[in-house]
Amino acid sequence: MRTATIVLVAYVMCVLLAAIWRFMPGVLHDAVPGVGPLTAAYLGYTLRPYRAPSTAGVVVLGYLIDVISGTPPGLTSLVLAITAEIARATQQRIFVRGASMTIAFSGFIALVSAISAWMLRAVFHGLPTAPASLELQHAAL
Repeated sequence: MRTATIVLVAYVMCVLLAAIWRFMPGVLHDAVPGVGPLTAAYLGYTLRPYRAPSTAGVVVLGYLIDVISGTPPGLTSLVLAITAEIARATQQRIFVRGASMTIAFSGFIALVSAISAWMLRAVFHGLPTAPASLELQHAAL
C-alpha cells in the first residue's frame, strides 16, 4: 500500500510538472527535475525486505511517465527499474545524511538514469532520440 501511494503521488507530481514547468522563468525553464528517477531511488533505497514491490512500483511509474511524456513505451520503466536496483545496491554502503550527501546522491541518481537511458537507446536501435544538445541538458539535471 505504501508503494502504491508513493507511485500515485509521484505520478501526480509528474503531471503537475509537465503542465506547469514550461511557464517557469529564466534558468529554471531548462532545469526540469527528474521526479521519476528520484522516486525510483527513494523506493529502492527505503524498501528493504523485498525487491518486488519497489521494482513493480517504479515500472508502473515509468510506464505512466512514458504515457504523459511521449517517450517510447517501456524505456522509462526500464530506466527506473535499473535506477531502483542501483539505489538498492548502494543502500548498504552509503549514509545519506545532511544536505551535501543528499545533493550528491541525487546527482548520482540523475547520472545513473541518464547513462542507463543512453545505453538502452544504444542497445535497442531505432528508438527516437533528441538532438545531442537537448540530451545533454536533460542529463545535467
